[in-house]
Amino acid sequence: MKMRDTRSPLPSHQPMDDSQAQTPESIWHSLYWVSAAVALILGVLFLLAAVSLIISILQLGAINDWLTPIQNNWLIVLFQLNANISGVHAGLLSLNLLDSLILILAGVLFLGLYAALRHTSQIWAIIATIQPVIGLVLFLVTKMAGRSGLMGAVLVISIVMLRSNPFSKGTAVMGMLASGLLLAGDVFTAFDAPSTILAGLIAIGYVLMTTWFFVISRSLFGLGSSIAKAEMRRRCPDEVSRSPRHDRIGR
Repeated sequence: MKMRDTRSPLPSHQPMDDSQAQTPESIWHSLYWVSAAVALILGVLFLLAAVSLIISILQLGAINDWLTPIQNNWLIVLFQLNANISGVHAGLLSLNLLDSLILILAGVLFLGLYAALRHTSQIWAIIATIQPVIGLVLFLVTKMAGRSGLMGAVLVISIVMLRSNPFSKGTAVMGMLASGLLLAGDVFTAFDAPSTILAGLIAIGYVLMTTWFFVISRSLFGLGSSIAKAEMRRRCPDEVSRSPRHDRIGR
């Protein structure tokens, strides 16, 4: 008599259901959302710094007090220096915690941008992603250099965006203009006397960069949402097809 084998197969031998497997893209959608939130925070920080500067120029000191901790990022200081606003030289020659925070946030943002653009140009996406990190290290060591790593990263990633689908050409051009103007303002301020022309270029670049952060945030939120929806449809095709529209047709 043959004995019946009642042993169940080992778990490792059980085939995985397709709905339980993660696609490569589904792994990235959380990173897109985190990077989108970081881009939004950067945009708000830049915007509030500009508002603080305007309030300072209008001499509304009482209203300006609560903006003091976020008003002196190095780009605002560069503008003030070229606009001949006194008392700002020290802001470029010391370790500014706000500038360090901006570079840290930029590093997180560019991880999401790398994920979105790695298929377009992986090498250049990596080059853009590491620039804020290198800039942060240089800034912590020298207390002066390295902050332009943000603009360099935006310039490189915007050039990559020109050949990508997730981001529009307008977004790419905006990033290129913003980073180019701010880099020019940064470099020429170091070698030339203060100039109202440089102040104007920095102001335009600053507005474009602030807008770019908000646009990038929206694009990354959209990417994360589209991937999450696609993953939900793949995992639960029956529930997705059972929509109110299908129910009405069935009746």
